[in-house]
Amino acid sequence: MRAAIFDLDGTLVDSLGDIAASANHALSFLGTQPRTIEEYRFLAGGGNTKLMTRLLQSVLGKEPPSDLVARCVQIKRNYENGPQGHVHTTVFPGVLDMLHALQQAGVQLAILSNKTEPNVREVVADHLPGIEWKYIAGARDDVPLKPDPTAALNIMRQHMDGVEVKDCVFVGDTDIDMKTGIAAGMTPVGVSWGFRPVDELKQHGAEIVVETALQISDFVLSRTA
Repeated sequence: MRAAIFDLDGTLVDSLGDIAASANHALSFLGTQPRTIEEYRFLAGGGNTKLMTRLLQSVLGKEPPSDLVARCVQIKRNYENGPQGHVHTTVFPGVLDMLHALQQAGVQLAILSNKTEPNVREVVADHLPGIEWKYIAGARDDVPLKPDPTAALNIMRQHMDGVEVKDCVFVGDTDIDMKTGIAAGMTPVGVSWGFRPVDELKQHGAEIVVETALQISDFVLSRTA
């Protein structure tokens, strides 16, 4: 393997507390009680619109109006982009050592998240220093979200130097990430410490589910010619 594309939330960083805080901030405008951090483990994934749709559906007991979803998404984004946006976010144990090991071995690295791109870049700058990313991609209006493989394939074509998709792993913590990797023709690698259970990752095609971050670099480097 010569390249690795990583999901961000639940894979490289533990941001569940900030996801909960921003979504609960949006709920507060509706006079609704906040949800627990653990509830967001299964609500998160798929981007802000899907998260708020799921959340409002659970609050209202029916499909929420699109204008209400859009308003809550904007409130959530404003919170995320403020000074309190990722104060609870931390890097998972071993992640920086794993990334440095891959970088030193010449493996090309990128990030693809369904979080808004400015927020992704801010989190990476603050929490993952010293890594030479080939590209950092987040949600954009002109590119479909994961699990559509378009963004992953764009990264390969436009930013990875001379690497074929078969020589890239896609690392993530949800079924969305496994589906993205498979659809792009990459090797899907699941992590056990993220937002979703291991069984979900295996059911959606993970070639391997690792228990520690350093097992990612071990797996990739064991397959590097």
